[in-house]
Amino acid sequence: MVNHVDQPAQPRRPYFAALALSSVLVVAVVGLTVAVRGVVQSRSEAGEGINDPTLSNTDRRMIGARGDVEYLWEVGAAAELGAYLEGQLPGTPTRFLEMNIYTDYAFATSQDPADPSVAVHAEWRRDEFTTARVPLDSSASQLPTFAASDVPWSTLPGLMEEAVKRLNVTDADVRYLQIDAGLYGTDGFTMRFYVSSAQSLGGYVIANAKGVITRVVAETMRLGST
Repeated sequence: MVNHVDQPAQPRRPYFAALALSSVLVVAVVGLTVAVRGVVQSRSEAGEGINDPTLSNTDRRMIGARGDVEYLWEVGAAAELGAYLEGQLPGTPTRFLEMNIYTDYAFATSQDPADPSVAVHAEWRRDEFTTARVPLDSSASQLPTFAASDVPWSTLPGLMEEAVKRLNVTDADVRYLQIDAGLYGTDGFTMRFYVSSAQSLGGYVIANAKGVITRVVAETMRLGST
């Protein structure tokens, strides 16, 4: 098992993870001059359903999910989420910089096709879809992007389960995935599946555009410890 981490370790709490990932996009990669507004406070204030990590009937209807699917990365919700985000964000097709998919909510950042110096950051959760336009730096037009059709949606549930197995995580209570096309110095399209629990350190696995795992990265110490 590989223990070398190729980027800063991700926070264990999903809401803080979303904020941290946005901060990476804002500061380290894109060089934004104005930060995307935080999601932690708004989600904490939302209250309703925040302790239930599964999709509600309203969630499923909103994105057109099929059946009683519980999580966004499952077959019946994953591709539908991609289509929903593409339909809500500008561009034909929408050129995504990044997607962050959690159990029952998601974040995405795309380029504005009318002005590549602007990113559109979107948040979706429980009847809410909000966007914010954020200025990029002068190198924005060179940023790697991907389309929703580039994502091997049907492979996501199997890869998430494989991440749990390969990292030997017991009772995984934090599971989410990040998709980008090379924003973090990787070679092309990359999917990272993060898993952890109160009993296990966890870590993440990296998969390519074909849904093949190329790397396993285990945490070597519990985040927040000294």
